[in-house]
Amino acid sequence: MKDIEQRVAIKLMVKLGKKPIEIRQLLREMYGEKSMGKATVYTWIKRFSEGRTNVIDNERTGRPTTARTCNSVDKVKTLVQTNPRRTLRNMMFRMSISKGTIARILRDDLGLTYMSHKWVIRTLDDDQKQHRLMFCRDMLEHNFRDSIINNIVTGDCYIFSHYTSDSNTIRIKFYLICFFDKSGIIHHEYLSEEEINNKNVYVGVLQRLRNKIRQERPEIDNRWILYHSNVPTHTCLTVQKFLAKESITAIEYPSFWADLAPFDYFFVHRLHNLLKGKQFDSRQDAEDKLDKVLRMIPKISGFLEAFEELPSRWESVTHKGGDYYVKEDEGDGIIQNKDGEQNAEDDYDEFDEQISEDEDTQDIIVIN
Repeated sequence: MKDIEQRVAIKLMVKLGKKPIEIRQLLREMYGEKSMGKATVYTWIKRFSEGRTNVIDNERTGRPTTARTCNSVDKVKTLVQTNPRRTLRNMMFRMSISKGTIARILRDDLGLTYMSHKWVIRTLDDDQKQHRLMFCRDMLEHNFRDSIINNIVTGDCYIFSHYTSDSNTIRIKFYLICFFDKSGIIHHEYLSEEEINNKNVYVGVLQRLRNKIRQERPEIDNRWILYHSNVPTHTCLTVQKFLAKESITAIEYPSFWADLAPFDYFFVHRLHNLLKGKQFDSRQDAEDKLDKVLRMIPKISGFLEAFEELPSRWESVTHKGGDYYVKEDEGDGIIQNKDGEQNAEDDYDEFDEQISEDEDTQDIIVIN
């Protein structure tokens, strides 16, 4: 009923000569978080502008769809949980259903949106906002007192898949795990899928990170802070014991807080831009070239600015009552198309493949 009510409002505003951007803003003011998405609003504006009077959806003809089932919703949920950076195409290959159906499952059934190249919760509930609010207040207080951004070392992992152009099968999958501070990358290495979720392997990675800090960042050796997500591998007892033994302070944040993680809002974005359109012959070739790409990220206009931006993000979240931080040039963090006249499948296409796949190539590495 809410959808029909909003369509009636859109119809009235179209008759009153309101501009599309005004209509969308008014709907947001009236319905808040329950307001229609941008693509849907613009679709109905177009229909009413062309003379349509009926606010009820047209009855669909043909065989009823069976792709969007409880089973398919569960499969998409599992895929996103194991790797929140998966593209629609990657999920389409794995499930053999259309990108449009997957897009609707992500948006409507799972309540997700795409932010900083990552699927995150579309609308935060009151408890989630309160958690973020308290977290950001604490971070601002610690930063004001101790300038903790000077001591933060952050990191996460990123998955790469190796495809062939004539097959949907993933031949090789490996992960880049990378840690950096405001001065640049401290440590990175490549892990297999089996290794990335192994708690003992992660402890080994942290040991090597600690040794690198002692060698390359002696000024923060005894006071560096590990700023990482709260995925099970990071929060397990084995890792907690290691951190306690080594007197390493850890700050953990939920993995869907992409707006508060430099790895998500800065590093992944730079990585995508530097790798866009690049092709590789093998995993070893990919690793060699990735090493070079990582050295191309500027320290001052890159890492330093990303860390200096973090306190302003904490402050913005406190002013927004815990809601997502949004940069003016980043839109509202919700999946949007450019003209508002595309359907649900097209609405997600511009975010689908951040690394383009060339259909004529033999072997390519794509970011999922």
